Amino acid sequence: MGSPHDPSNTFCQSHNPHFGKTQTGNEPAPPPTVTIPYTKTKFPRFAPSYATLFGNLHIDTLKQIQSYYKDYIAIVPYGAGYDHSLNQSELCKDVESFLKSFSYPDSERILVAYSTPDITPQNRTRFTKPFPLFLIHDPKPVCHFLLWQQTFAFQINGRHWAFSAIVPNPKTRSWIILNFTGPFVTPEPQKMIDALKAITAMLKEDQAFSSTTNSYLTK
Repeated sequence: MGSPHDPSNTFCQSHNPHFGKTQTGNEPAPPPTVTIPYTKTKFPRFAPSYATLFGNLHIDTLKQIQSYYKDYIAIVPYGAGYDHSLNQSELCKDVESFLKSFSYPDSERILVAYSTPDITPQNRTRFTKPFPLFLIHDPKPVCHFLLWQQTFAFQINGRHWAFSAIVPNPKTRSWIILNFTGPFVTPEPQKMIDALKAITAMLKEDQAFSSTTNSYLTK
């Protein structure tokens, strides 16, 4: 077994939600028809943070989804936020029409709903939460294909949309703690391993960090 700091470690690969590409696992039955073209390439796996999925979501909706998350699929549009909510009827309508166009059995039951905010934004800030739409009454073939392909880009009547689909499991957590940019960011695997070892060693010596981590792990 390789070092736990090694990005090639298979244990880390299988548990890290960010690792890998879309279209992994057994390919489900493709859509019977494709009347609205969409991108079919592989994308990096989508693993949003808890705040991205549930931030400012109405408390009643939040409780319902957290209790029955397997009954929903979160559809997170790219560029999502209050700017999209101003045109939510077109966004929901277009995503719903796109999914129904696959013509899977029972696809006419598909319903896409926009998130209701817990606190109504006081201004028109573009990226104010909540972000996701939610797919309701999703037939299983649609569900399987959505989660396998995960990321889609398409257009309807000149309106361009892109989104990723994910089961809104409240127990899934992003592994990203902080994003760094600049010349000190390296693509070299060995330097990544060395940096991760140094960070891990320093965190082990930090009593406040250890106490906080232990408190979360015991919940």
